[in-house]
Amino acid sequence: MNGNCVGGGVPILGAACTGNGMCATFTPTPTPTPISTSTPTNTPEFPLEVDNCVSLGPNGPGSFATQNSRNGCAENWQCARGVDGDTAYVFGPSAQGGVRTDVYALDNVVPRAEAISQVIVHTITRVTVPDNDSRVNSALKVGSNPNVVLGAGSVPTTSYAIYSMIYGINPTTGLPWEWSQIDGLEAGMRHQVDSGLMLTTAVFVQVCWVPPTPTPTLSFTPTVSPTPSPSRTATPTFTLSPTPLPTETPSLTPTLTPTVTSSPTLTPSRTTTPTLTPTRSVTPTLSGTPVPSSTPTISPIPTITDTPTTAPTLTRTHTPTTSPTRTRTPTPVPTSTETDTATITPTLPPVDTPTVSPTASPSRSATATPSITGTRPTSTPTRAPRIPYVFASSTSNEWECAFQLAANMLISGRQESLAQLVNADPVERRALYKAIYIAPDLNTNDYINVRTMVATDGFLDRFVRLGGVAVIHLGSGSGDQENVAPGGVGFTAGAQHNSETIDAPDHPYFLGEGFGGRQLSTQDFSSWTPTDLGILTNLPENATVLLRNSNGPSLAEYLHGEGKVIVSTLSYCWTGRPNSNGPAATNLLQYAVFFTGGAQTPGPTVTLTPTPTPTPSMTPAPMTRTPTPTATPGRGDLNSDGTVDELDVEVLIEEIYAEAPIPGADINVDGAVTAADVPALVVLIP
Repeated sequence: MNGNCVGGGVPILGAACTGNGMCATFTPTPTPTPISTSTPTNTPEFPLEVDNCVSLGPNGPGSFATQNSRNGCAENWQCARGVDGDTAYVFGPSAQGGVRTDVYALDNVVPRAEAISQVIVHTITRVTVPDNDSRVNSALKVGSNPNVVLGAGSVPTTSYAIYSMIYGINPTTGLPWEWSQIDGLEAGMRHQVDSGLMLTTAVFVQVCWVPPTPTPTLSFTPTVSPTPSPSRTATPTFTLSPTPLPTETPSLTPTLTPTVTSSPTLTPSRTTTPTLTPTRSVTPTLSGTPVPSSTPTISPIPTITDTPTTAPTLTRTHTPTTSPTRTRTPTPVPTSTETDTATITPTLPPVDTPTVSPTASPSRSATATPSITGTRPTSTPTRAPRIPYVFASSTSNEWECAFQLAANMLISGRQESLAQLVNADPVERRALYKAIYIAPDLNTNDYINVRTMVATDGFLDRFVRLGGVAVIHLGSGSGDQENVAPGGVGFTAGAQHNSETIDAPDHPYFLGEGFGGRQLSTQDFSSWTPTDLGILTNLPENATVLLRNSNGPSLAEYLHGEGKVIVSTLSYCWTGRPNSNGPAATNLLQYAVFFTGGAQTPGPTVTLTPTPTPTPSMTPAPMTRTPTPTATPGRGDLNSDGTVDELDVEVLIEEIYAEAPIPGADINVDGAVTAADVPALVVLIP
């Protein structure tokens, strides 16, 4: 009755009623036996378990009303808590083109010290009838925010599979996740079914954190010389490029007090009459035992370890004292070997306590202090990138078509109603978003809200003047409209047209250059039935007319303050109108948010090169980032090996945390390298 089973009825999938309470199945479909009550598992086991993520399952109804039907459980959230196939699931709808959404409360989580790297919403879903027009979207609700954020839509198969959406930042704030926000999360799914039924057996959320950076472990090798007069020799190797000088680790010594100068010097340790023959690459031998020179050495008596320098010459400065003096006579010759000799006069017995010369200033204490070489990894706080779009919705306009098209292109965005945006804070929204998108087919009340927003100091007027973009499609059947775009631009309804003339063929929007779009022609604006619904009026003098119909301008762009306005009368992405969601619409979605910072500063150019063209490098430098790569990879081939594969995903994950990501890492071309680029890269893997 009304699409639901009543009176203890059992849903039979892919069947028709034949009368007298009998059903005939179209295909052999197992009929699940309903369970009147189901006790949820307290610790559900979900797939995709990893060490630095925790999985959260539904544990109660959410604040958003459940709309799907259920089978095998007492409440919808119980059906979605365990991965149990057709034993328990929520399903809907059976009416063609129906949409139903469920959102559930989730398990709590114990906060951790590590920063959250991403939150992933997963659904395990299938359909009974394959249909490319059916979609499943993950749904996420954050805290007290009344809006439900939908993930990119996926076409489910007839077998259960996992469909996921990754959120590298909080989609409602545009800022990094905080652990305090996790307990307020609710998650679920939206079923958009064109035919048959869509079944979801599980919903779960993964909260992942940044793995702690391994701390280098210092290894100390005590070296004690049993005799007062050890000697060591080594065979040096002379190279043309500067290499580090030797690290000396001598034994117990008489007092030797060096003076530290401003130039890089080597400060010798206290030593007893050894004969040293150091080279540019030394493996010292103390009492016949090899000791690696790269490991800091601790002896029973604190020593001072010489610090190697990369300079090709050696400079030592000593202050004359009453202590034994030390001389070093380097003999560099342009041959394959080089020998240095250092001699200490054996006139004093070994002394355990170092003395300080009254003339040594400044002096250096002989204390062994282990240190870590290299640069410690540090986290540099960076501002979260802006989310590309806010899609302004109403009860009549075509916002869902544009939202879904952007999601399919992995361009992120959120939905807010026009009534909400009228009273929104433009400064706050500008800090979070790049563009406001107003879809066509506005009604009378919508035009009233738009007129309020574009008036001087209205929400859209200020949002654009602060450097944002307003994409406003004025075409509708509501008649002529005045002052419905910043600067007083209006719309005159009249003759509708099925073709357009390109007025600025060199404009980036038509060329597709820089932002990874396609080159457009007049054929891309043909036969949308209709393509436009009138003309633009009262355009400012600085406006660039991009398209015209036979009566006047139909697409234009102009600057407003620090931002930009794109206004049209076209039927962009209008459900049921062929070609309206084709290359013309996808180029517009990419082009409108192709900027860095403010709308008048273009983003980094995206160049698609199918075949890498590596440039040889004379002196490769591992682990060194250069502004210009030595290869021009194709899209997604981040390691320039000619193939897009899992290795490129590893490179991308490293670039997400890099201060200056390499060119090409912005896979979804939204002006920033974020977690949203990972799924964009995954779909490019063959």
